[in-house]
Amino acid sequence: MTAIKTTKNKTTANEKSTADYIAAIQPAAKQEDAKILLDMCERVAGEKAKMWGTSIVGSGSYHYKYASGREGDMPLAAFASRASTLVVYLGGEIPEQQQLLDKLGPYKMGKACLHIKKLEQIDLTILEKLMEKSRAGAMAKYPD
Repeated sequence: MTAIKTTKNKTTANEKSTADYIAAIQPAAKQEDAKILLDMCERVAGEKAKMWGTSIVGSGSYHYKYASGREGDMPLAAFASRASTLVVYLGGEIPEQQQLLDKLGPYKMGKACLHIKKLEQIDLTILEKLMEKSRAGAMAKYPD
């Protein structure tokens, strides 16, 4: 029998300050966008945001377990500030994802990472719908 190799997840909730993280974001316009995303995450997940790892702000959480045996916890609604974009994390199954993205405004999409340069360029109502559907998908897939 082969043992399943488990590694400790780097992205775990901690007690670091979300306010300090956001205050350090530059330029100021990006910092203001981060404050809007913070409020949106808290609204979508219904919980106060926490830091996850060193650079992700997330609200709420769910526990996942993959067929491989790997498991952990992730935020239900989360974002991070990167060098050139803000990243909104979209997990879970999102019905109508592409139709919503088509209405969002300029973005780049990775597997679960939605990259946005400036919130003023996108439809915030659509972004919040994507986040809500992502939360619902994660909760449906990992109900425990």
